Amino acid sequence: MSLLDKIKKLCSKEFLSIIWRYGLISVIGYVYVFTLMYVLVDVYSINESVAFLLIYGTLYLFLYVAQLKFVFKKEHTKNTSIRFILSILLYYTVGNLLFNLFVYLGFAYLMATIITLLVQVPFKFFFSKKIVFK
Repeated sequence: MSLLDKIKKLCSKEFLSIIWRYGLISVIGYVYVFTLMYVLVDVYSINESVAFLLIYGTLYLFLYVAQLKFVFKKEHTKNTSIRFILSILLYYTVGNLLFNLFVYLGFAYLMATIITLLVQVPFKFFFSKKIVFK
């Protein structure tokens, strides 16, 4: 495939629609993350790391259904579920390591959350598109 063909594919209406839907789901998910991080940490005084673990665990349940049906428009299969679970274990582990590293380095917990999300979003999209929901 030539470079021009790759550029055309990236600019196709279908691909841009997928990016838009993925972006919308991401925004909804991250509003959820930031809202609950604030509530659990600042209102209920739950440890930042514990709050991050709990919130991300529930977020991934929402993301599976939303990405499966809304973003990639696929049917649920056993293999898709297995690939998603394996990818979540990877994201969950990497996300928690990054978050705790940034907190350890002295970043405020919300800033650590933002940086972790910015690192993970592009990686998660391409991994989901090419491997999980292929």
